[in-house]
Amino acid sequence: MQPIKANIVRGGEAMENALLFQQPSQAMINYIQENLQPIYDAGSNYSQLFKDNVQNMYNANLSQDALLNAQILLSQAGTALGENAIVELTPDQIPYANFKMQQYIMACPQIQEKYKRNLCHGFQETYYNPEPDTYGEDRRDYQRVMDGIMQYDENGEGYVMYYSTDDDEEELTFYQKVSILNTWHNVKNLLSTGKDPTDPLS
Repeated sequence: MQPIKANIVRGGEAMENALLFQQPSQAMINYIQENLQPIYDAGSNYSQLFKDNVQNMYNANLSQDALLNAQILLSQAGTALGENAIVELTPDQIPYANFKMQQYIMACPQIQEKYKRNLCHGFQETYYNPEPDTYGEDRRDYQRVMDGIMQYDENGEGYVMYYSTDDDEEELTFYQKVSILNTWHNVKNLLSTGKDPTDPLS
């Protein structure tokens, strides 16, 4: 299974100028003023993190693309600013996932199967299982990720599932869903090599 690709673009100083100083839409202006400025104010380390991430992006030709890129940067900077950022994790980062990403990593069907059989660590020291008797597609965290996402059956026919949950969890954005799905892809690759992605010592 190939990971779903997001429109994540990378580049150099030109991207920083394009993102921050092009002629953007009003939505772009509002987004930067309301959401990105606090990162600069959070301290020199976080400010530098944000600037470094900006310098690694390019191709903000349209203000709509720039708005998406700004959302991506804010999410990446949130990894340092808080413990609830939902971002794509590399194989090396997965065993040290923050609390929120642990929640969604544990919703990965392959991890669920191993967890049910006590065959994985399951972030034992930090993970709280909100549905101890629920597995696979019935888990609400799984449903949040897969809600509205194209899937394919064994015959290659495409379909989309829509789920409704009865809790107060905020709905995931498309970018967050893609981040989790790509993290699941990395989880499966780790499992295929015999490693436990949920064990920092694996």
